[in-house]
Amino acid sequence: MNKPFSYGVLLFPLLLLSACGGIDLPSEEKKGDTTLISEAPSGTSPETENKAEGDKTTSLKANEDGATGILQCLTEKERISEALDINTKELEKCLEDKKGVSRRIEALTSRETETEKFQKFVKYYLENTKPSEYPFPKCGQPQLFKGESWYVDFEAALHNAAIPFGRETISVENLTGGCYSSDGKMAFFLGAQDGQGTYDFHLLKYNLEGKTLEEAFLVDGKCDICPTKLGKRNGPFLSLQGQEGANQVEYEYYYADNILQKK
Repeated sequence: MNKPFSYGVLLFPLLLLSACGGIDLPSEEKKGDTTLISEAPSGTSPETENKAEGDKTTSLKANEDGATGILQCLTEKERISEALDINTKELEKCLEDKKGVSRRIEALTSRETETEKFQKFVKYYLENTKPSEYPFPKCGQPQLFKGESWYVDFEAALHNAAIPFGRETISVENLTGGCYSSDGKMAFFLGAQDGQGTYDFHLLKYNLEGKTLEEAFLVDGKCDICPTKLGKRNGPFLSLQGQEGANQVEYEYYYADNILQKK
């Protein structure tokens, strides 16, 4: 008895070959009501291979460009991060410097406040107490006192003090006048230049017993037109005059306490 023919008998060997990569399976196409089996093309055309190779090259190029872009981005990020760190450190240093300046300003303000308080106290003291008084029988240029026993020691004390005066240090030649009191055991001298301001003004009290020099205390802290000329004694103070052009200023020098204030 003949068995009916089956396409499965043919397909089974084909499937085995296809699994081993020998041939491609045919594809079925329907044309009208008839089922046709067409042979699949084996391999690929040169055009297809070139296109695939081109796509692969393009893909690799894109990957390389992307990797380069990422590296550039990371490098830029690192550079920005370093710049931010530097700016942060500079900002912190700036803030610290600002704090330091603020502290110095506060310290200066505090000292100025203390000076103002002391000035008020000095004025109160001068107004409400009776400073010591003694005569000054001898006043004039420094050469007038060269014969006094204390003068050599005074010159030595002045030299050793090295007090700034202009671009040099003050010397006897810079003194414009002075007075001596044997009763008060002291002498004082003016060292000043007309119109030169406080920097070039000195009023020096010399203690004969201690052989020491002491700068006078200016109640106002400075003198714009400093005294350069000696006046007359009036009880506990001696008048001094300062002049610049037509402007003249009077001062009172309380010799016992070595205090100078504007009249």
